[in-house]
Amino acid sequence: MSVTRRLLALCLAASLLAAVADASGRPAPYAKAIEQSRAMLDQVLQLYPGTAVAVAVGNDIVWSTAFGYADVDRQRPVSRSTQFRIYEVAMPLTATVMAKLSEEGRIDLDAPLQRYLPDFQDDGSPVTARSLAAHLAGVADFVDGDEIPGPCSGAREALRSLPPHPVVRPAGLVHSVSRQGYLILSAALEAATGQRFAELLAETISGPTGMTSTMIDDPRRYLPGRSLFYERGFLGLLRTARPVDTSCRWGAGGLVSTTEDLVRFGAALLRGEIVRRDTLETMFTPQKTRNGSNTGYGLGWNIATDARGRRYLWHGGRGVGGRAAIVVVPHARLVTVMLSNIEGERLDEHARRIAAFFLDSDDSGPRDILRASGPPGTAPPFALKTAPAPE
Repeated sequence: MSVTRRLLALCLAASLLAAVADASGRPAPYAKAIEQSRAMLDQVLQLYPGTAVAVAVGNDIVWSTAFGYADVDRQRPVSRSTQFRIYEVAMPLTATVMAKLSEEGRIDLDAPLQRYLPDFQDDGSPVTARSLAAHLAGVADFVDGDEIPGPCSGAREALRSLPPHPVVRPAGLVHSVSRQGYLILSAALEAATGQRFAELLAETISGPTGMTSTMIDDPRRYLPGRSLFYERGFLGLLRTARPVDTSCRWGAGGLVSTTEDLVRFGAALLRGEIVRRDTLETMFTPQKTRNGSNTGYGLGWNIATDARGRRYLWHGGRGVGGRAAIVVVPHARLVTVMLSNIEGERLDEHARRIAAFFLDSDDSGPRDILRASGPPGTAPPFALKTAPAPE
């Protein structure tokens, strides 16, 4: 064995030992969960040219690792700081920006959207920021393959490229995921504050939490940490993904981020450092349709329970050259994020399995920070300040 290979082997062995034992030689608290996660990923990651994973428990990132390549041809490996497209995983961030602005009295979640976007056309049933965030506004989704032509200076400018009548059904009637709806929400946030969406994201979330790698995915901007993006073509052969410009989707899916940035976001959210606990509780409560049906979706989050009745929140994102998943388990203050540079299958499932490994390795963690408030599915009070109409 060459000296170089011998040194590499020694470094790998040392890193593996550090991952499973603390300074005293005792197994690290999450050694078993890490081992289980690695074993699973060894079986499933053949479909992904590059993937990164991070897990936070409480205040700490307890596992962060990367697999494969950010640039396959040059064999540039994925690192913990590699930026990926996160697509719809941007929605929890956008909903959090909205909630923070509501707390500050800068937007009224239940005002007709025309207060902020006078030209917005509904079908007579009022559309609000809250209904957009809950996917209850009756707004049509984008057709896959359609992109808003860039560049655009903000979400309000991007809105001009949408069809003039985006509402296709009465608000509140059906829960239907709409990326177009979240672009409209991004534009409403801009109109309510007079600031661009990127500025609002930095002010309310990225800056306070130290998310230095979360930003608009502008292909005209050189980002040395951004992955290349891939897709599978004829006979499943890997190739560079076709060029797309997602930047004009803004809070609907136009962001790049890293796994560590997103677990910092989730951990700070659970600590109550971004929005108040009562606000967070509302975001994490399933909304209802007009007829009282539980949608299984809060404000920016899918809400579910596992086989043991433990509540968790999650969101997935997928598109050309990217797949993303975030899982949050409030009672354990656990956050798991997976990102990949290809639109592969089942990444959401893999992220939930990793979360379950860590949850089962320490199921005696902190109690749920969210207070119980009535029967399941009942939205708790959310003190909203009425913001003045923008000038």
